[in-house]
Amino acid sequence: ILFFLAGSGFGRMRCPFMQPTRLDIGCGARCADGFTPWDIKDGNDARTLTGIADGSIDAIRAIHVLEHIPYEETAIVLREWGRALKFGGDLYVAVPDFDKIIDAYKASHPDTERVLLGGHVDEHDRHLAIFNREKLAELFSLSGFDLVGEFPPAADTSAHWVSLNLHARKTGRRRLPIVQMPDVVAVMSVPRVGWTDTYRCLLDSFFSLRISCIQTSGVFWGQCMTR
Repeated sequence: ILFFLAGSGFGRMRCPFMQPTRLDIGCGARCADGFTPWDIKDGNDARTLTGIADGSIDAIRAIHVLEHIPYEETAIVLREWGRALKFGGDLYVAVPDFDKIIDAYKASHPDTERVLLGGHVDEHDRHLAIFNREKLAELFSLSGFDLVGEFPPAADTSAHWVSLNLHARKTGRRRLPIVQMPDVVAVMSVPRVGWTDTYRCLLDSFFSLRISCIQTSGVFWGQCMTR
């Protein structure tokens, strides 16, 4: 008899007995030992781990994958990987280090253009984002990961001279970005009986975004908003 818990990701599950426990995303034909390959050429998109249940994966490797995903989707993809990982699960990410690329460009390195833009061997071999250690660490933090440190290169592109290899661990703690929005003001009504959950959630959001808030209270919320 199978029991499926609410919120366990049942809609994404193929079969509970066939779930991989360690994924090597974008590995192509060079999957790490002990990992299950997950590659676009097999129809498995790195951006959506379809069929993988929430909190079911022990570890994810993504060696030179994130730079092939549009930069505006990076945080979304990291959160999708975090969804699949167990709490305490490990994430190993390697990307081209933009700081190293800049140094190579200044030194007239002949390989600079390829490592920046990709090899263009096929439609997937194009770089759509840039990273350095500070940026990737910040993205980890915003996506519920703590940075552990660097991991040693393996027999893959993590050994490339331009590679930045970072190890993170899922904690579920997300640090909200502080964004300055000086031209935005929030207006809200508050009932005389304070239902504080929603109220506190809104105030926390306004504070994180540096939005000032004007609030009035009363029985008729429409009149409050009009005031």
